[in-house]
Amino acid sequence: MVPQSVLLVPMPAVDRVIDRYRRRLDHTRRYAMPAHVTVLFPFAPPAALSDDVRAELTDLFAGIEAFAFTLSDVRWFEDRVVYLAPEPAARFRALTAAAVARFPGYLPYEGAFEEVVPHVTVGSGAPRVLMRAAARVVERRLPLSATATEVSLMAIGDPDPTYRVVGSFPLGGSAPSGGSAPPSPSGGSAPPSASGGSAPPTPYGDAGGAGR
Repeated sequence: MVPQSVLLVPMPAVDRVIDRYRRRLDHTRRYAMPAHVTVLFPFAPPAALSDDVRAELTDLFAGIEAFAFTLSDVRWFEDRVVYLAPEPAARFRALTAAAVARFPGYLPYEGAFEEVVPHVTVGSGAPRVLMRAAARVVERRLPLSATATEVSLMAIGDPDPTYRVVGSFPLGGSAPSGGSAPPSPSGGSAPPSASGGSAPPTPYGDAGGAGR
């Protein structure tokens, strides 16, 4: 795995709802990637995450207020990625814009898209029938409401084969709690496990559909 890092808004409460599907349908889950909305990927190589960079990130995100959001829609990037759409999306885009303005050497998805769509991946590159089944079940459990309270810095690569949190940066007016819990929805069952070949070991299988 090529060493790399990512800035993201973690969503542990949302993960409790969709992790059973992500384990089957989102290959990034194999690398310990939690449910999240990406702020900036790729970010600096792990070896470049100096104290100065961390101080810049602390200052940057402390100046942006924490905010509530809702996940109420299941959407698709073509038929390759099924995801939950956060609203207001503009608040997540503002996080990305602020990170790029502070660190202009790192563009979202290396500049592959004119517009980046905030999203929480449920499944990516898995058999469509399984992703459609998961989408139907998850949709019945919406809406989910939570609060974005921090941005996490995660890294992967030699010698670490999975993502690990290497920094947490509270948004203004919040503590690094990881977000508030949504009401516990009920019902729904997991779709059958995906079978067949494994996805390539790229940390962001949804990157190809993340921009519009």
